[in-house]
Amino acid sequence: MKPNTLQHLAPAARDGPVVFLNLGLKCDALVLLNDDKGAGHVVDIPLEHVTLKKAEQLSQRFVQLLCDVGISMRDYRRFRRGGAKGDTEACFKDILHILWTDYVQPIVHGLGYSVVDEKRPPRLWWCTTGPLAFLPLHAAGLYDASTEVGNKLSDYVVSSYTPSIAALLDQSRLAPPESPKLLTVAVSNTPGMALPSTLQEVENLTRLAANMQTVSLKNEEATKSRVLEELPRCDWAHLACHGVQVGGEPMSSGLILDNAEKLELSEIIKKKLPHADFVFLSACETAMGDKGVPEESAHLAAGMLFAGFRGAVATMWSIKDSIAPCVAKDVYRYMLKDGKADREEAVYGLHEAVRKLRESGERFDSWLPFIHIGR
Repeated sequence: MKPNTLQHLAPAARDGPVVFLNLGLKCDALVLLNDDKGAGHVVDIPLEHVTLKKAEQLSQRFVQLLCDVGISMRDYRRFRRGGAKGDTEACFKDILHILWTDYVQPIVHGLGYSVVDEKRPPRLWWCTTGPLAFLPLHAAGLYDASTEVGNKLSDYVVSSYTPSIAALLDQSRLAPPESPKLLTVAVSNTPGMALPSTLQEVENLTRLAANMQTVSLKNEEATKSRVLEELPRCDWAHLACHGVQVGGEPMSSGLILDNAEKLELSEIIKKKLPHADFVFLSACETAMGDKGVPEESAHLAAGMLFAGFRGAVATMWSIKDSIAPCVAKDVYRYMLKDGKADREEAVYGLHEAVRKLRESGERFDSWLPFIHIGR
């Protein structure tokens, strides 16, 4: 019943620092590091401009901004935009600016990072709770046209999230599969909530994964019983459908399948998933913080890691149906490049997909919600 030793926890940071943001009487970042010899140590980086009250206010402001834009926190894989573009875009910039100057830049400087030019920056993991679970730390930065390189987190690292250190401790797991079996699920015809892009999304993936063993379930084939039957047999799973988070009851959150039947997280966790390696949750709200349990990462993506998957791409709120296929295509291009299948390339594919959307002029609410979780 004693807490794990630092020596036991150190392997969680073998591929990059794990950052815990501590909000209390003193606000700081506790960073778990692992040196070349496998010895762990913790660096304490003060966040001098942060208080718990300020973090709560920033979180409330961000949630209100999403509502102003027209993104309901209970919405599905679609969203309605409202408000003046200039006003909301300026608000996104201001919040990301605060996240950079007050929260993230001190950590970047404290860890001695420098700007990288190559497409494979070093990795860093965020472990957030409380009001910070609602904020897009991965996108912190200055986004004015005149901003120089070096004023965004993505200029230094690629970001992942983790619900806990334990989720990154996988020494006992088998090696990733050389030729993973892929399950794709696409539900486009839910009454009143059509998602036509899901079919194109999985067709793109099927072409990219032509050399992989694939099981594809579309619309009426994607029943809850069939998906539960196939999940234990797959290494990778791509789930393109509606998603919903149930506030205060994370185990009731889930995916909306054929005939509007919900596959709940509780049902997935009960299954043994011996081959689970990577899951792409191409649905809404799959990595959204839950005010009902503010001290925990209680969402569908975290549950998937608990169920056995080692890495996931997920969303912090509602996503645009036409954007999801573009993101998925770039992620899998990286994972399947050079004739190999590598789950750990997903974070670099997502990094590139988001960069392309950002530089093409897509609004903040289109690319901000996509995040990587786990390894």
